[in-house]
Amino acid sequence: MSDRTARTHREAKSRRGRVLLAWSAGLLSMILLAEGVTRVIENRLPEPADWFSPASARLVREMDQLQEQNLRSRVTIVGSSMPGRDLVPSALARGLADTSKITPSALDPSRETEAQTADPLIKNLSVGGGGQTTVVERWLLEEVVPRIHPQRIIWGVSSLDFNAARRKSTIDRYNKARQTRVGALADADQLMASFSALAKNRAALRDPYDMLKVVTGADLSTRLPDRSQPRAASFDLGYKPLPPAKLKKMQLREIAYARDVQLRGYSLGRDELDAFRRTLRRLKALDTEAAVVLMPVTQDYIDAHPHGARDFNAWRTRVTAVAKSEGVAVLDRTRSMPDSAFRDAEHLLVASARDFSLEVATELKRQGW
Repeated sequence: MSDRTARTHREAKSRRGRVLLAWSAGLLSMILLAEGVTRVIENRLPEPADWFSPASARLVREMDQLQEQNLRSRVTIVGSSMPGRDLVPSALARGLADTSKITPSALDPSRETEAQTADPLIKNLSVGGGGQTTVVERWLLEEVVPRIHPQRIIWGVSSLDFNAARRKSTIDRYNKARQTRVGALADADQLMASFSALAKNRAALRDPYDMLKVVTGADLSTRLPDRSQPRAASFDLGYKPLPPAKLKKMQLREIAYARDVQLRGYSLGRDELDAFRRTLRRLKALDTEAAVVLMPVTQDYIDAHPHGARDFNAWRTRVTAVAKSEGVAVLDRTRSMPDSAFRDAEHLLVASARDFSLEVATELKRQGW
């Protein structure tokens, strides 16, 4: 090769290097600019899909705070929105407390904050919107127990939690969240999201319509605020009073939803039963005492199963047998409340929920809690 040819080759190589360097610098500048812009608008973006739901994300944040304070939960409630709303920590605290050691004001159910302060370590960590046993198994054993080390567990269950037809809308969604995915790619994603706003919020950034609204000043944040310690790591009651006509209309709508969506194709799932049994066994191995509460429902809810009471009673019999075979106390409260006590087919009115919680606590205390 002649000197001229060699020189030309070196110059071409140098030009390619400068072009590549310029492209790299430009790309890096664009990434850094996008990262900066994302950090500026991040507080107006929807909650990143790190956990099962925004409510789950808040519970994790609050449990982390409790863990930093070395606080251990005395009693933890888990399950779906049914125990989430119907097992009220303040009422359980009143029922389980030694009344000779607390002030009379703390026994007043109308004074929720004082009642919770009587025992701030009764937590309700139910997973609203999908508390099937397969979800509760992972949530309880991988997130709750390692953080707040419950001494006792109250697990509220319903037939809905064992419906195999709901599997894709619950455990599959739980498994796909960033912090609950498993594998090398999931680990890499979690690492990137830990320092990059772009990586953390990529789901929101992919929606051009929402991004346009955010850039023009809209606030689409779904992040739920943290709460004070007595209320932290608990399910919100969150019900607003409704006039009778609206309440009746909502109840009819909810029972139609239960029949046509939640209980459609209902079958008692083997995976759900196995997860239930595994979780109870794991709690026993951890020396964590557990009690299972079969949550109250209306007759309309029972009738909404494809085969009505036959499906419901088969579930009740099977779940009771599994729990008792593992040495776990079972409180069957499925028809313990009148239909008039319910806000809809599955959830009690606020006052009724407090009464129900007090009944559960009284029974547990009778059994030695």
